[in-house]
Amino acid sequence: MTKDQPTGMGDQPKDAGGRSDRSGTEPKSTGRQATGTGREAKAIGQAKGTGRQAKAIGQAGHERHVAKALLSLAGGEVAGKLATLVTLAWSARVIGVEAFGVFTFGMGLGVLVATIPSLSPVSRMIQLVGSRVETLGVRLAALNVLRLSFTVPAMIIALPFVFMRPEAVDRWTIALMVLSCLLDNTIKVWWSACTALDRQAATALVLVGQRLTTLALVAAALLTAPSSATVAAAFAIGSFLANIAMMILARSFGAHTDYRAMTRVHLKEMLVATPVSGGNSVLTEMLGRLDVILIGLIAGDAAVGLYGVAYRLMETALFVSWTLSRALTPDLVRSRVGAELAQPVRLGLVLLFGLYVPYGAVLALAGTELSEVIFGSAYETGGVLLLLSAAPLLFGIAHLGTETLFARRPDPIVPLATGVALVVNLLLNVLLLGALGAEGAALAKTVAFAVQAVILSVAVVRIAPPRGWARGALVAVGATAVAIIPVVLDFHILPSVLVAGAIYCPVWYILVRRFDPGMADWIGRARGGGRDEE
Repeated sequence: MTKDQPTGMGDQPKDAGGRSDRSGTEPKSTGRQATGTGREAKAIGQAKGTGRQAKAIGQAGHERHVAKALLSLAGGEVAGKLATLVTLAWSARVIGVEAFGVFTFGMGLGVLVATIPSLSPVSRMIQLVGSRVETLGVRLAALNVLRLSFTVPAMIIALPFVFMRPEAVDRWTIALMVLSCLLDNTIKVWWSACTALDRQAATALVLVGQRLTTLALVAAALLTAPSSATVAAAFAIGSFLANIAMMILARSFGAHTDYRAMTRVHLKEMLVATPVSGGNSVLTEMLGRLDVILIGLIAGDAAVGLYGVAYRLMETALFVSWTLSRALTPDLVRSRVGAELAQPVRLGLVLLFGLYVPYGAVLALAGTELSEVIFGSAYETGGVLLLLSAAPLLFGIAHLGTETLFARRPDPIVPLATGVALVVNLLLNVLLLGALGAEGAALAKTVAFAVQAVILSVAVVRIAPPRGWARGALVAVGATAVAIIPVVLDFHILPSVLVAGAIYCPVWYILVRRFDPGMADWIGRARGGGRDEE
């Protein structure tokens, strides 16, 4: 054994017999103790460094998980929206403006009455299950019971609008579209189970499958017996099949309804959120769809068809808002109020600006040309898309605010904001619809979304101020100013939009790296790189 090698008790001074002398002073051991203390300090420092590294690795892994969910959901939504756009464009061209107006009226009515089952909100179930996953079975059973109970009055409310139509084909069209929308609403029950289990990315496959199946069914209808009723029947069948697929997916993840263990207490816990979350769902859909009903009652089916085409083109990009909320919901639920909650809020805002600013610019500058190319020359939308160009961004901000506030509790400010926006929308429609027609409805919708976004943004800033989001917004504006040049030069619209998109993506990324280091770091960590946390 060498002199410097530690020997345990042998480090104590020894007498001639080799026994340890514990009674005297230990001048020689002081140096060794100091050395040992230094080693301990070094080990503690290494442990702390390892902890920081582990935290950084864990954070990067989490952000890669969020990015994977975003990409999966976004990819699914893009594919689904493209399939839906092709389905509706083909239908609009084949069945004509009047019939497409009846179809659009039925879809708007269906979405409105389908909000009644939403009085039992899926966000409440996700919130309750968030910290106690073992209760998913009884929560899911309670949600199913309540949604089915609310579906009956929804169908009753729709009946007068069905029977007021003199033509049988129109009655079947509206009835089948209402059924399709009610079935779409029940899909959300099983989707919420997947979200509660943090497996929401897989749901994108079901949604894409639904859109593609519906496209195939609509194609068969248009080729064999084209009418608004056969198209509506194809949508209803596609929704029914998607319900079965989403249920199978959720059960494969372990989500099973437990009706035997369900009690009145579970139903009451779900209904606690009805006045706030459920009421807000009804108000939100009224804000989004009531103008279609008003146009149909005042201006007729042809006006509904024209407005429906413009609104559908605007609405095509709203999947970004739904995708972000689905991907960020687990973080919004689990994060503490303050800086921790502000991180997913800032991420959502920057991505909303990054995607909706260029889309709004395209709608404003070339929306009319796009609608004619996609839906046909019979659909002249005038200035409707220009007036709706800011609506996607405003809707996205309001939707992110809603999800953020509801992730904490059923916050009454959310239905208040939606209710104020709805009143503004109704008043402006009454004032403008007679004189401006569809353009008046578009202006009313955009102003109402702006009012809602402002109120909810103020509420979010009070609990989670997302610092630095303005840099992300300015980056999006700068990249759009560069990328929109091909559209402004008035070449053929579709190639111009594709070229603009190809320019925008690298320009946006370059500007992000230069002016928004926080977002650049998130992208790097999500890809597996980026700077480690200090």
